[in-house]
Amino acid sequence: MNEVLADGDYIASGMVDATTGELSSGDNTNALAMSDTRNETLSLKQWDYTRGEAARASLSETSLDNYEATLISAIGYTASGIRNSLDYAELMVYQLTTQRDSVSAVSLDEEMIRLTAQQAAYSAAAKLLTAVDEMFQTLLDIR
Repeated sequence: MNEVLADGDYIASGMVDATTGELSSGDNTNALAMSDTRNETLSLKQWDYTRGEAARASLSETSLDNYEATLISAIGYTASGIRNSLDYAELMVYQLTTQRDSVSAVSLDEEMIRLTAQQAAYSAAAKLLTAVDEMFQTLLDIR
């Protein structure tokens, strides 16, 4: 264990008695005074920032508890707005991509139909050439 923490005289947990000058070690006076600050009204700076503008500070009279709650609420509100903007942007990208693909993309079904038609046409042309070749060979054999 740390030697400083083991000796209560090194920890500022008590206060010096103003009349006697004695240290009241371990009476929790400092700890209680610190915990009371959370309910005291303080004048605190509150900073506001808008993109493209200079940051602005304003003074507000509030307790540390209220200041913390306001700060957490503002962070949550900002995070929610950012998340909503991200969701909207992702939706727009999806919709625009779908729209673009429906206009300019290749339909595999249509391409398969065209390929099958081309194969049938090639097969018919090959049969025609085979028939012409056989007729030509027959004419040459007659001679």
